[in-house]
Amino acid sequence: MSIELRRVTVEIANKTDCQKSMKKKRVAIPDDLAADVLFASDRTCCVCRSEQLKIQIHHIDEDPSNNSFDNLAVICLFCHSDAHTRGAFVRNLSRDLIHLYNTSWREIVKLRLIPSADPTGRLELAFEAYLEADIDCRDLKNHFMSLAPDLPDGGEFKDVWDLMLNCWIPKYTKSTYKQFLPLFRKRSCKLDATF
Repeated sequence: MSIELRRVTVEIANKTDCQKSMKKKRVAIPDDLAADVLFASDRTCCVCRSEQLKIQIHHIDEDPSNNSFDNLAVICLFCHSDAHTRGAFVRNLSRDLIHLYNTSWREIVKLRLIPSADPTGRLELAFEAYLEADIDCRDLKNHFMSLAPDLPDGGEFKDVWDLMLNCWIPKYTKSTYKQFLPLFRKRSCKLDATF
């Protein structure tokens, strides 16, 4: 490669890097806008919808100077990492997919925070509340099972509860009360907060 060709190649590379850095100029998100974005998502990741995870505000179009409300999504650290991971065989979170998740989640939060007079909106909210309660109950069952001594494989039992009824029913003594109390306090607080 000639010296002149190398010089031109380096100039083009530098110009491209300079253009990239100019495009990526970060503009701080105003506090009132950040509050609106966080409230619209109930401070919950719009992708995985896991509550109580650390969150960040993500620019959907990846332009940190575009602070329009519709371009900002609340995403947990795990999902934010997926949003910025690219590769030949990696199919993580695209802009379009994040936009869909964000729009969907904001609609659900809107129904949750400000229930509509429309019966379909109420029905959807009731269904979501039922689903959350069901998930919480399953989670409670899993925690409860983890406290059981060695349980045999499920085998002939239809459900874990059947297995536990036949193999392990805790005796309610002071020691088992102390063992189970933190579990039930934690779960009941979570259920109270949900409803």
